[in-house]
Amino acid sequence: MDRFSSAAASLGETLFNDVILSKQRTTSCASCHQPGLAFTDGNPLAKGNEPTDAGVRNAPTLLNRLFSSFQGWSGNAASLDRQALLPIPAAHEINLPIAEAIQRLTSNATYNSRFQSVYGQAPNVENVAAALASFQATQFTPRNRVDEYRAGNRTVLTASEARGLLLFEGKARCSGCHAGQNYTDESFRNNGLATNTDIGRADQTGRDRDFRLQKVATLRELQSTEPFMHDGSIDTLLEVITAYNAGGLGDPMADTDIRPLELSNQEMLDLEAFLKALSAN
Repeated sequence: MDRFSSAAASLGETLFNDVILSKQRTTSCASCHQPGLAFTDGNPLAKGNEPTDAGVRNAPTLLNRLFSSFQGWSGNAASLDRQALLPIPAAHEINLPIAEAIQRLTSNATYNSRFQSVYGQAPNVENVAAALASFQATQFTPRNRVDEYRAGNRTVLTASEARGLLLFEGKARCSGCHAGQNYTDESFRNNGLATNTDIGRADQTGRDRDFRLQKVATLRELQSTEPFMHDGSIDTLLEVITAYNAGGLGDPMADTDIRPLELSNQEMLDLEAFLKALSAN
């Protein structure tokens, strides 16, 4: 990401929350990415306020996106800068042509002055993208009790949560995809749980091998991001665990790692307890 500064992030935050970027001035980035919900919106499919805002996928969290390369469920942008502009002209998102968005900002005395102050020039495609990306790059998940546990405080997790951690890294095989401190390996997978016809990563690459693959989501702050999956088709965390335990929904194209886990009811509850501990609140 280029042209980052704290002043740019502050400018980006203002833009992120301003409906000036939507065609009918009804929708902002924050409409679908609400800070109080870990930058999601609580809906199965993202929905703003424009008449065309039908929504096609669940609003993904924006937390820790600085640690990611490809952005979005299907990897539709290779950087935060590029991703930042995509929702603006998208008919089902903010719904405003980029040229018109730039004209609005240029004609606004306050924005024109702020862009001149931060970038030494009037608003343009590059610095609008940089400002929005700068704000998103500063959004990180808070430290949680699992972080404390891994740092050596063995009293911070309950017995159930500690058992869930062992399951996460062992029998339940979660850590194969949800790896590292951000609990995602940033790969694209078919988890066998989708209930729609979304072609996923293939939408960007056109490759048969990418058909129905979606980005592996971070597990941090899970309690604020339900409903789950790229199509918002699963309401609760325990339902997600139950579906994985059953080996998915029988999709013949599912990842080869998706198979029955044979977890007992208590083990599923322990795993749920651990996953909830990945949220700070």
